[in-house]
Parts: sequence; structure tokens; C-alpha cells
Amino acid sequence: MSKKRKPSHGKLGGNLQDAHMRNVAGVKVRELNKPVELKVITKVPAKWMLKDLETDQTYIGTGKKKIGEQWREIGPKRHDWLQGRTKKQYSDSMMMVAFAALGLFVTMLVLTLIIQK
Repeated sequence: MSKKRKPSHGKLGGNLQDAHMRNVAGVKVRELNKPVELKVITKVPAKWMLKDLETDQTYIGTGKKKIGEQWREIGPKRHDWLQGRTKKQYSDSMMMVAFAALGLFVTMLVLTLIIQK
């Protein structure tokens, strides 16, 4: 008969014992008893973004080695730019396309009328 093995949690070890669930941004997540270190190993630090779902703060990698300087907080405008165009920017660009199309149509109409005379 085989023995039942305890589930292994790797390096977290006993950190999961007595951990409790909490709600962060509408999602249930496990809060550990002790902090853990999260590392990103990369040649392009600026392509990495760190988002705190609880406080809504957003950080971008800097490439610096000193603890506390490896991530730089970015504001909402920069975050929107990194994520793509905002709804207002998209709406504004669509209006510009519409006006350009209207201008082209009016120009074609005027040229057609001039040629017919």
C-alpha cells in the first residue's frame, strides 16, 4: 500500500500554513504569513510592468541594481499610453478620420462640378 504524501509547496514551506484568503480587486487570493521575494531576470527591464491590484499603483522596470530603485512608479497617463490609446484618444482619432473623409468627398464634388461646366 502506498503512503499518502503531503502536498509540497516548494520554498514557501510552512508559509502556507495558517495563510488566509482575502479579496483583492474582486479576486480571492491567498495572503501568506511572511513576505516572499519575486524576481524578474531580463535583458530589457523597461518592458516589464508591475501592477498592484489592491492600490492600483503601476511600476515599470528601470534596470538599476539598487533595491528600491529597480521599479519606478508611473502615473495613469503614462500607463494609458503603454496600454494603448484611451477611449477618448480613439474617439478623437476616429473624428479626424471622419472629417478627412468628408473633406475629400467635398473636394471631389467641387472638382466634378467644375469639370462639368
